[in-house]
Amino acid sequence: MGAGFNGSDFIGLELLIQCDSCGSTQPVNRPEQKTKCSNCLAQATVDAEAWRVALTTCVDDIGKRGRGVMKGDALSRAGRNVEWERGPDRPRCAKCDGATSVEGDDAYVCDDCGERATVEPVPDFLRAACSDVIGFVCQAETASADKPKKIGMTCNGCGASLTTMGETRTVECDHCHTANLLPDDVWRALHPAKKRQRFWLLCRLSPDVRRVPRSLGRESITTLAMVAFVAGFVSLFLGGITGSIVLGKNKLNGDEFLPYAFRYFVVIWGIVALLVARSWFVGRRIIKHEYEVVGRLGPFTKGRSKVELFEPGKSGARIGAANVPVSEARHQELGGEGGVIRAWALPNRKKAICQAKPSGLA
Repeated sequence: MGAGFNGSDFIGLELLIQCDSCGSTQPVNRPEQKTKCSNCLAQATVDAEAWRVALTTCVDDIGKRGRGVMKGDALSRAGRNVEWERGPDRPRCAKCDGATSVEGDDAYVCDDCGERATVEPVPDFLRAACSDVIGFVCQAETASADKPKKIGMTCNGCGASLTTMGETRTVECDHCHTANLLPDDVWRALHPAKKRQRFWLLCRLSPDVRRVPRSLGRESITTLAMVAFVAGFVSLFLGGITGSIVLGKNKLNGDEFLPYAFRYFVVIWGIVALLVARSWFVGRRIIKHEYEVVGRLGPFTKGRSKVELFEPGKSGARIGAANVPVSEARHQELGGEGGVIRAWALPNRKKAICQAKPSGLA
């Protein structure tokens, strides 16, 4: 049961920059340092600092949110603003548009038709910005914006016919030498705005976010702290009451109170310790790679979510259900209802454990 993990995964990225010359917002649809501004035709620059910050947030996202859940971020500087949305996501198959899986550090394969595609190696400047990025995949550009077009117009000075291919915003008349400014609608027809397109970065996971955890998660630590807090007060309370009854007093002094409180403290904490040890040993017995299954979130209800358990790679093979404590915000980060989280189930299905963390299984 379960599948191996090769230590790398994709992050989807949509990037917008501010043109150095005219200040307009322009999309960057592949890993590059410069892109042509469709507004003024100047070269807009994505500097090294922008790439470093954007890529660092991308790599940090792996293991924090469900697949396809995008998050926005920005780097605001005078005249050089950069905005991006990123999140765990994988490119679709170019042949059948099916979901894909990572295959090593240089390829991905379609889960439906088996079509294999190659991951492009990252350029040196990208590797320098973030060494954990090892490849990328881009969609085919949809821009006919760079195709030259001829447009006819009339000179504002002498009425002569003019033609332009839009190399510049002004066209000089050969007859009267009047400088004619291209109207906005004509300029946009010659240079349609580029559409923002998502591309994908293949990132090396260090450490592997799907490693077998050492504990049952932060939720268990929080629960233990609450139990310890309550147990301490109960110990003192029961010790005081018992001592008063035994000694026939309404109030105990310090020398009388502490022995009775200590006895109950030891008993209650002994019970707590046994429960914690049992939970830890049971958890360690279940949380193993060979027992990992697919956990699909149900609707969020009062700090919890039901989780349907499925065999890996067999979305219709339901094997059971469990519950996971989760906040509403975390539930949305993990993809909401239907989001896939980490889960383990023993072969007899009598024991199951879920963690509110994204899973690499599907």
